[in-house]
Amino acid sequence: MRNATFSKILACAAALIVVSTASLAGAATLYRWVDEEGVVHISENPPEGRLNVAQAVVREDARKDAKAGPSTEKKEFRVRPAEVTIYTTPTCPWCHKAKAWFRDKRVRYREIDVTSDRSGLDEMVKISGQTGVPVIVVGDEVIVGFNLNRLQEIFKQ
Repeated sequence: MRNATFSKILACAAALIVVSTASLAGAATLYRWVDEEGVVHISENPPEGRLNVAQAVVREDARKDAKAGPSTEKKEFRVRPAEVTIYTTPTCPWCHKAKAWFRDKRVRYREIDVTSDRSGLDEMVKISGQTGVPVIVVGDEVIVGFNLNRLQEIFKQ
């Protein structure tokens, strides 16, 4: 999953380079790379000793036109999976803990209450092979139970 995301990032960065090289006069260069923790970095200086660094060109006039905002220094973005689904029941304490963790980390999720949604229960059993809750699906990964260590690893919190 991480390799596919990294490949998509590199493909987008390469496309950005191709499009922006048409106007190199008065341009500044930004460097973008993903570290071993999955964090995307953007800075005006290339990282030392890194492979797979994407280079993008930014027109100076675009910088001047931009509204004043956050600093243009190095920025970090967390790569997060696109879709999270949690299969729950109303009386499950581990389900409540998982949902609270997602809310605290501002992770959007879709909740399916398997006590009131028979097709949701069938879907959960098909995906996980389990009838117990919570079952958490993050992208293509299925987590049975509230596994905090695994969630922290996935979301790099």
